[in-house]
Amino acid sequence: MTPEQRLSRVEQTTTTLQHNVSALSRDIREINQNESMLLGMTMKLQEHTREMRVDLASLSERLDGFQQEVYSRFETIDKRFDAIDNRFETVDRRFDAIDNRFETVDRRFDAIDNRFETQQRIIESFERGVNDRLDQILLMLSTLTSKPNQEGQ
Repeated sequence: MTPEQRLSRVEQTTTTLQHNVSALSRDIREINQNESMLLGMTMKLQEHTREMRVDLASLSERLDGFQQEVYSRFETIDKRFDAIDNRFETVDRRFDAIDNRFETVDRRFDAIDNRFETQQRIIESFERGVNDRLDQILLMLSTLTSKPNQEGQ
């Protein structure tokens, strides 16, 4: 190889290296741009994540407050239902007492009915006895009155 050939080869290699360095430099710039974009996106994503955590914490606090309020209202409603249940139990006891009084009154009326029926039977028996005696007296009177008429004829 001659010096001119060598020089030509070195020039070709240098040109190729410059071309490769130029391409490599472009690639590195592109990588740097991509890395900068990824870094920006990562920072934005971290910012969004922080905002979401704050929002989630706020939402969690609000839900806890809402849950406490719902539990409190349910406790109030339960107390009201308990009070209503107690009132119904009192009313039920009063109705039971009234039912017992009506049963007592019914028994008393039944006893009075039985007494009236007994008195009615006694009176009917007495009336039959009186009617039988009156019939006997009428029969005797009619026989007595008819005998003198027969004697006088």
